Amino acid sequence: AKARGETLHDRLALLYRQHGLHRTRQRSIRMTGDAGAARIASLTRELRAMPPAAIAGSEVVRIRDVLAGTDTDLRTGRVGPVALPESDVLALHLADGSRVLVRPSGTEPKIKLYFEVVLPLPEGQSLAAVQAQADARIDALDADLRSHMGMDA
Repeated sequence: AKARGETLHDRLALLYRQHGLHRTRQRSIRMTGDAGAARIASLTRELRAMPPAAIAGSEVVRIRDVLAGTDTDLRTGRVGPVALPESDVLALHLADGSRVLVRPSGTEPKIKLYFEVVLPLPEGQSLAAVQAQADARIDALDADLRSHMGMDA
């Protein structure tokens, strides 16, 4: 790359153009005491029973429930196995390529939300602009998921 006059930034931008910019964020919400533990269990149980049809305007197309051991394609109805050890993790895959995971902490009185967004980096668009778009998308996913789960605050 150096012999061709390319910088590390140039190569990274090429990878983003080829594979998209992957941006992630995690949110931990503390819920203490017996009431907090019960609330965390209730939130994950209710999300499994009534997952959102869409999050921040993007359809939920696949649900991977590691606790149940199922990977469900909501478009086809196909249910396959999850080849992971049983764990209280629910992953919601969205039509726009975003992904949201929800799980209780195994060591602390917290529920954890994980967000992943993948956006293309079009030729001529700045990396900073796409990163800002990805951050705004994560903000929208976070707010909408928490609203769906009754955790608006």
